[in-house]
Amino acid sequence: MARLQARTANRHIAIHYADRRGIKGPKRQRYLSRNGVCPKFLRNQRLVQKGCKRVAASNANKTQAKVSTHDVDAHHFVPGFTAKNLSEKQQSAVVHLFRDIDSDNSGFIDKHEWLSEMSASEYSNDNAESFLTIMDKDGDVQISLVEFMKFFDLYGDLDDLSFKVFLEGFNNGQHNPYL
Repeated sequence: MARLQARTANRHIAIHYADRRGIKGPKRQRYLSRNGVCPKFLRNQRLVQKGCKRVAASNANKTQAKVSTHDVDAHHFVPGFTAKNLSEKQQSAVVHLFRDIDSDNSGFIDKHEWLSEMSASEYSNDNAESFLTIMDKDGDVQISLVEFMKFFDLYGDLDDLSFKVFLEGFNNGQHNPYL
């Protein structure tokens, strides 16, 4: 009887040490086998996973995208500019004037384009250079569309007729279709 107890005690100790040495049971597979699973269920499961990924991607895009208060497709929209005094009609007129003056369509009005446009207008050459230095905030002797819009935004509180006269003074008195 004592011998039987010793054997079971030794077995218990042996199992304890084997467990400490890292002898473990068989490893489980990462994914269970799909053999014998209904093909309709598998197809439905695949489509659900695909739909979940699409919804997660669209939610990520919505959170990353800026909340825009402007209509991006509108002709008065200028990225990086928010009008304080200009109405949408006036913004469209200023963008039209900028595109008229920007003869090489570079997106900037350089000093040569500005002075050639102002030479035919009612402003003198000194006034034209003064306007250029006032508009050019970063000092690169080019006027970007945002700088141009910010300059005219200072005068947006004028009534429509005064603003039209002021704006057409820069464009040789040519009619602006947006005003």
